[in-house]
Amino acid sequence: MKSLSQIFAGLAAGAICFMGSAQAQIIAVPPMVQVSDLTGTLSDSDKADLGAKVQALEKAKGSQLAVLLVPTTGDEDIEQYAHRVFESWHLGRKGIDDGVLLIIAKKDKHLRIEVGRGLEGAIPDITAKRIGSDVIAPEWKKGNYAVALSVGVDMLAKLITDEPLPKVGAKPAPALTTDGDVALIACLAFGLGGLALLWVFIRNRKATSQGAPTDEGTRPERPRDMAHTALGAALAVRAARAGSSSPPRRRAAESSSSHSRSDDDDSSSSGGGSFGGSDSSGSSSWSGGGGESAGGGASSDL
Repeated sequence: MKSLSQIFAGLAAGAICFMGSAQAQIIAVPPMVQVSDLTGTLSDSDKADLGAKVQALEKAKGSQLAVLLVPTTGDEDIEQYAHRVFESWHLGRKGIDDGVLLIIAKKDKHLRIEVGRGLEGAIPDITAKRIGSDVIAPEWKKGNYAVALSVGVDMLAKLITDEPLPKVGAKPAPALTTDGDVALIACLAFGLGGLALLWVFIRNRKATSQGAPTDEGTRPERPRDMAHTALGAALAVRAARAGSSSPPRRRAAESSSSHSRSDDDDSSSSGGGSFGGSDSSGSSSWSGGGGESAGGGASSDL
């Protein structure tokens, strides 16, 4: 019969092995390249073709589209892993968040299209789901891996191209109006309205006590009229501030027109990332453009 010390030693060793295996299932985020295949599925020419497509998109629109193939996402589901990769790579331009990640976990038989906040209007979740399930998955299941990715990238690039985004080199749109800004505007409007009402009340009372004429042409302003004026001014201020909190698609169009002059000077620059030389697999080295976070996306089975 084993002694208690031997039993405890065995349990401790088992716990250490279990912890080690669990920790090994946290898949690291790979270095950022435009087309990264960690499964050996694509040929060099396949990766070069896909790389040319995403480079052309970034040069024309400034948006960043990346393709990543991994064997598995480990203990994370593909949505969690894709979100971690997306934020680590900072896909998309800073302040515009126009990045897209197409990721496939080959052994897990899952794919996901992760979409930056600035492209949620162009690629809503339902559209991302259809591209994954109806466009990419059928070709992938037939073994046409390069074709599946190529048609998927083409469709995503078409949707992004049709979206009115800020031009390449344009400055980011102003930050959204916060709840604190709205509250401050409301307080100022009510405060000014109260002061205006008090001033009108004192003025009318003084005019009445002095026997001032009250005909329609010279009558003192009524509190209701002044209140309407103050309210109109407050609403105008709020409307002006709300102009910077329009949806991403509207902000993009406004930013594109307001910065058209500066874009002419920067028209030769790429979107937000920087391209380096090609590695041995044919994929170009790449850096994120400063995108902050993903806004949505959809997963599909393969």
